[in-house]
Amino acid sequence: MEQLLEILRATVAIVFTFAVAIFVHELGHFLFAKLFGVYVETFSIGFGRPLWKRKWGETTYQIALLPFGGYVKMAGMHSRELEKILEEDEKPKEGAEGDSGEATGGAGATAHEKQTLSESVVEEMDALRSKPYPARILVFAAGCINNLLTAVVVYFFLLWLGHPVAAAVRPLVERVEPSVASQVDLRPGDLVLAVEGKPVDSRGAFLEALLAETVRKGSDSVQVSLLRDATTVTVALPAQLDPETPAKGEAIKKVAGREVRHAQDAADKLEVWIGETTAVEVTLEKQGQQRTVAVDPLVASGRYWPLLALDFFMPPHVGTVLPNLPAERAGIRHGDVFVSVDGKPVKTVSEATAVIRASAGRTVPVELLRPIKGGEPTTVTVAVQIRRDPDTPGARGQMGIVWSMPLTDRQQYPFFEAWSRAVGRTITASVRYLDALGDLFTRSFQTVRENVGGPILIGVMVKNAADKGLVWFFELFAFFNIILAITNLLPLPVLDGGHIMFTTIEAIIRRPLPARFMVGVYNVFVFLLIGLALLITFNDVIMNAWRLL
Repeated sequence: MEQLLEILRATVAIVFTFAVAIFVHELGHFLFAKLFGVYVETFSIGFGRPLWKRKWGETTYQIALLPFGGYVKMAGMHSRELEKILEEDEKPKEGAEGDSGEATGGAGATAHEKQTLSESVVEEMDALRSKPYPARILVFAAGCINNLLTAVVVYFFLLWLGHPVAAAVRPLVERVEPSVASQVDLRPGDLVLAVEGKPVDSRGAFLEALLAETVRKGSDSVQVSLLRDATTVTVALPAQLDPETPAKGEAIKKVAGREVRHAQDAADKLEVWIGETTAVEVTLEKQGQQRTVAVDPLVASGRYWPLLALDFFMPPHVGTVLPNLPAERAGIRHGDVFVSVDGKPVKTVSEATAVIRASAGRTVPVELLRPIKGGEPTTVTVAVQIRRDPDTPGARGQMGIVWSMPLTDRQQYPFFEAWSRAVGRTITASVRYLDALGDLFTRSFQTVRENVGGPILIGVMVKNAADKGLVWFFELFAFFNIILAITNLLPLPVLDGGHIMFTTIEAIIRRPLPARFMVGVYNVFVFLLIGLALLITFNDVIMNAWRLL
């Protein structure tokens, strides 16, 4: 019975995520089309054979067999010449252009072999192409706008109603990276009390205050108050480990040959080299002049060294188990607390991580405390994966765990503050997703393969979130809407962003783009999109095949 309920919960969660996000997206196209007087022939959730349909007014509403998409069939989305060619080549199939949830226009939606002049005029008035440029852009972008607004609304209710969050990590130093221990006056066991006289009570607050002084204010050193051996002491921490690398005004452009987009991105790329080498190659730029040097990764990180060089006491509490990696396969779950790895007791994240990395390629026992069993010890066996990737040095062991503090705090904000924070969270998530997309183009095939998934992987993630609780499910639902919006806004033909791009070009040159050119572009990208979808689906099946064994 319990297994049946779990299957039912997963099914409802997956259908809700896809169906509601797609409905919201297509509703945006539909409402703005109606607002600007565009004739809408079909509003469809899903592709393929209709399971249900009904006509109200001029529009047919339907739910189709395949739920992974939808379309709004509008009149006159393309130029007359392009529509004529499409009609001659092949009668369009419903939904063929709406694979990712974008607006679609039926080339033959209102075309007739014989029309009176008045009928032709009325048809043109109802066509999207006859509307002003701002109206056309809004119709194309409306689905993505709706998805982003949905994310804002979901985040708002989570923040306004309140939900459990991870407790803050105390600013209690556990470990200082050996390569900098002799350069900074911080020791294991130090408890940070204040930065420049301003009290801090968490790791996040300490690091934020430190970077505020060094990065934003440009200070060369920062006064930090510590509790050390029951005595309060004040130490001066340097802004960076080598004042000349990077020099003042220099920015990191490459790390080990990989392009860097911003300072945080540089720190993330340098982190994997710590402990692996004492000299990583970085390219620095100032006023258009570049230089390449080989330096310690922590030196290269400049004013961001504290993010990489300091570990704080944090229990080995499992926050998230990443899909298709050893931890999930072994049955490790959210909320588990590591007690030992390979027979070695672990009390902190640093200790657990060190043992896991040293266990690469071996199968080791992991003792856990599992809350759902009342805190009783549970032992699982994990085949620690060897992390070999051209993007990262060495061969570290990994299980696929994201650590976090236990969910003992509660986050809740007043009505108006919840709205502003919801907007901020949506913007932040959108930027991070764009960063992740950009980063994929610079990574190896192996990394891309492990991080890109299709409907199966999304379904697994939705199921896991639903298993953890409603808060996690709606967090993922909001992010799924952001992914749908941002992806569809990419300037690629057959996506909403492609339609916006072509419409903008036509508005600038004041005439439609050549019909034959557009047919060629659409055909090429439809072919590429189908190929990509097949590749992702195949990868999805291969990566998740173990679930059926």
